[in-house]
Amino acid sequence: MTVLLDIMIVIIASTRRSLHSPMYLFLKNFLLSEMCLVIVIVPNMLHIIWMDGATISVAGCVTQNYLFVSSGTSESYFLTAMSYDRYLAICKPLHYHTTMSHTLQYFLVIFCWMLGFLLTLITLSFVALLEFCGQNVIDHYFCDLAPLVDIACSDTTGLEIEIFVVTIPMIAVPFLLTLPPIHPAQERHTPPSADPHQQFTTPELHTVDGSPT
Repeated sequence: MTVLLDIMIVIIASTRRSLHSPMYLFLKNFLLSEMCLVIVIVPNMLHIIWMDGATISVAGCVTQNYLFVSSGTSESYFLTAMSYDRYLAICKPLHYHTTMSHTLQYFLVIFCWMLGFLLTLITLSFVALLEFCGQNVIDHYFCDLAPLVDIACSDTTGLEIEIFVVTIPMIAVPFLLTLPPIHPAQERHTPPSADPHQQFTTPELHTVDGSPT
């Protein structure tokens, strides 16, 4: 159902000329990354539930983990691009069309996809070097990184350090980049009588929600 709804939104945003704007360009790519997450995880999860367990090769498991983390990381960056686009449209409307040019739009789209998949290649190189022995049973419905580390026989110290370091640009940077656009937007559109504790817009929350775990 999620994939069908995402496909419908992508088709509508692509076919209607009134929706040919930077916001919907980022939204379409965000939905594509979300569809990648669902396609990578859900079919195998349903198979495991139906069969009460399943087997997967090491290469297949590592590939699934790579696609899952890469798509989730790209999703976070697309949310950041959407936040920046709304900041320009709300706070700098006179400069919006000159700043958010077609060149910048497509650069941000390519940058979000490439950064998501290239950063995860570093983790993939460490995971590919892990050695597994024993029963190799993963108590999880997909090949997440933590279960793989738990059943590895080789030393995982380097991988754990690498995960901590790569997590900073994967999660913290998109989250921090949404902070500067949010405060001017609040000052411009929040009524004077509004509760200051409720003056919190959504891009930060979505960035946290869209981040890979």
